[in-house]
Amino acid sequence: MIKSIFWNFISLYINIKKRLILLKFCIIYRLYRLAGEENKYFEECSYYLSRYPGLWGMWIRMKFYAKFMPGFSKNPVYLSQGVHICRRSVEIGEGTYVGANCNFGGGKIGRMCLIADNVQIIPGRITHGFADKTKLMHHQPGKYEHISIGDDTWLGTGAIIMANVGTGCVIGAGSVVTRDIPDYSVAVGVPARVIKTR
Repeated sequence: MIKSIFWNFISLYINIKKRLILLKFCIIYRLYRLAGEENKYFEECSYYLSRYPGLWGMWIRMKFYAKFMPGFSKNPVYLSQGVHICRRSVEIGEGTYVGANCNFGGGKIGRMCLIADNVQIIPGRITHGFADKTKLMHHQPGKYEHISIGDDTWLGTGAIIMANVGTGCVIGAGSVVTRDIPDYSVAVGVPARVIKTR
């Protein structure tokens, strides 16, 4: 009896705490939106949200992104600790699992994907220009591409994605995708190349 009351109290406490944390981020984000600093604060929120551990951290991230990212699935998307989303324009389909310490710079991730730990999705191969030697690289224009990851795709640990990956693909751990990968392909290596089809 006392044990049951204790665990009910703990459960209620955790539920209230995670809702208060979510509320804090929602209020601050809305204030920044009014001030015209929406994109800057979105990235900051993503960074801080990524630090919350466990299931309640996953719940907070899922609710925040579903509320403020137009392309984020309203159905469950599982974002582990350390997942950093740089832009509101990133789209993530339902049922997708994202492992720890991933970084998404832009693009669309399909439904029911498996993304292992430490995967980086970079918006194209040339995000910073460097042709003009009279300017700092930081001040030169870059080219951002919309990267697309198809449904039911598995990205292995530490993969770096700079081009489109088709539906039903498997990208090996540590691979660097610099060219588009067709549907149902298995690709590995640096740069990634297709070794077989599924």
